[in-house]
Amino acid sequence: GGTDPKVLNDTDGTNYEAVAAAAPDLVSSYYSGIEKAEYDRLVALAPVLTRPKGAEPWTSTWDSQVTAIGTAVGKSEQAAALVAEVNRQFGDTKIAQLQAMRAALEGAEGRATLGRIGREFGARIIPESERPALAHAGPPQTPLVAELEQRLRAELGPGTEVRALPGRQQFLVRLQAGGTAYWAAFPMPAPRELDGAPSRALAW
Repeated sequence: GGTDPKVLNDTDGTNYEAVAAAAPDLVSSYYSGIEKAEYDRLVALAPVLTRPKGAEPWTSTWDSQVTAIGTAVGKSEQAAALVAEVNRQFGDTKIAQLQAMRAALEGAEGRATLGRIGREFGARIIPESERPALAHAGPPQTPLVAELEQRLRAELGPGTEVRALPGRQQFLVRLQAGGTAYWAAFPMPAPRELDGAPSRALAW
């Protein structure tokens, strides 16, 4: 609730004066490329939530962001419920979407046709024969990705696979249609706000 947050322009780097003027309770740089020098300046203004130790910049998944921020603001149970609900709705939506996509791909020929189908469903579609390395793309599956894969397999068949690419904020789905295997790349679901989270928390 409350007023809309002020969006700071960081094109020329972090505006520390503007951050200080906002008097944040928390600065979240969980999904960022923040380095130690930036961290040291920000932590002098407010507590800073950063990516896990050893994690590469810009690789945090949306659900890990929600979980970390929920824990930081004392809303861990609400964060867990939110992640579960978004994944349930997301899975329901994707099952219906992929079923329709598979039907459209039956007998599809040519890159132009794949492009048209991809635009219709908001995805980039590539035959597996053109990119066999996609079968090994992405980091090891998280429990949430594995759960989504199981749901999709139950509805779409055993050849269905899911790969998450946090650095690109995409996930890949392998599905078979007309005897051909395809990979479809979708954007990851956008994070949602936690009800009751401090209104002066800044995302970085």
